[in-house]
Amino acid sequence: MDPLRWLKNKIIAPTGVDYGYFLRHGSATLLQNAGALAFAIAASILLIAKLPVAVYGNYAYIMALIGICGACTLSGMNTAVAQAAACGREKALDIAVRIQTRWCAALSLPFGAYALYLYDTGVDGSFIGALVIAGGAFLITTTLSPASAFLFGKKEFKRLAFYGIAFNGMTLILLAIVTSRTDSLIAVMCAYGFSSVSSALYLYIRARALYARKIINTPEKDDGSLFRFSGHLSIINAFSILAEHADKIILFHFLGPVQLAIYSIASHIMDAGKAAIRSVISVSLPKLSMTAMTDIRRGMMGRVIWGMGAGIIVCVAYWIIIPPMIKGIFPEYRPAIAYAQLLGISFIFIIPITHIAYVFHSQKMMVMLYVNGILPNMMRILCYMGAAAYWGIEGIVISRIVLYAFTLCVNSISIFAEKNGQRPISRNGS
Repeated sequence: MDPLRWLKNKIIAPTGVDYGYFLRHGSATLLQNAGALAFAIAASILLIAKLPVAVYGNYAYIMALIGICGACTLSGMNTAVAQAAACGREKALDIAVRIQTRWCAALSLPFGAYALYLYDTGVDGSFIGALVIAGGAFLITTTLSPASAFLFGKKEFKRLAFYGIAFNGMTLILLAIVTSRTDSLIAVMCAYGFSSVSSALYLYIRARALYARKIINTPEKDDGSLFRFSGHLSIINAFSILAEHADKIILFHFLGPVQLAIYSIASHIMDAGKAAIRSVISVSLPKLSMTAMTDIRRGMMGRVIWGMGAGIIVCVAYWIIIPPMIKGIFPEYRPAIAYAQLLGISFIFIIPITHIAYVFHSQKMMVMLYVNGILPNMMRILCYMGAAAYWGIEGIVISRIVLYAFTLCVNSISIFAEKNGQRPISRNGS
């Protein structure tokens, strides 16, 4: 008996996964995210080595605040653009950037008012300056971000991987130059802001140049469908964004910047790995958008079990790697080792959760998106508040693991309970 044929016919085939597709397209995305992970580690080493602990804690707090602001943006626009581009809507990029420009311009008003409020209450000027720079860069980058989603929907994975690695390298060089001369938080935010804005602008220019003929020659008017779909996704994403950054905001409030810095080290590498896994799985979105739900359901439980098995392997490797990494790179943050290892258990649940989430997005299963986007994240925020107040970092870490397991249970039940999405998505993305 041929063991390879047995593995293919008995183990791989029942899951219904096109592994050839993932090898062709996922490898470029994996390379991009490996570069992003290396950049995240290198940037953390650089900032921790050059910045005082309190300054790094303030930096982490500002980045969490900016992340929270993402809940007020049209955060679902990029997913809607990628899905529309995959279905042949060439005007999606122009429509999305036009909508984002208006939305972010409106958001700049309350953001500026908040900065003035902080100034009036006597908050340190350097903190306010860093916050304003980071916020302005965030709004501009958000406005131009549909370009990368459009290229993603067009399966330009290799191009995006090359650009991503190049932009991360540029950011790291800028940070190295800045931190070698000063430990100013404003200077660090200027480096990040310049890099993020310039990379987003370049991607937009390249996307328009690559598909200019198709965009110009496509007689499509804005029927509001892109805004409506992205609006639904943005409402759902708002809860996810709040939950994603609430742990850092709550820890800063209860325990201060030093403990937040320790938690940030423990969670940063795991979060980077989680983002890499999500990006690799996300290459399935264009293909899922053109597949009927009845076909997707076949082998779904097998894919969930495979995902958990792969997560166990990643978790074990993570447990082995983390202690020497933190001891060697971040010796001042050795208390973070135990927290980081505990958080590694989350990898067991992340792969199947992400796959099911992309199924919901690709089929526009709005009821399931709302249920699975709001319920688990509301529970995360409430658990974080209670856990941080009574158990500190340990409570936050355990809450994250338990809630990942809960989310997987809800998603797994939902994928078979939902009766909609029985047909392939049409070419116009409706």
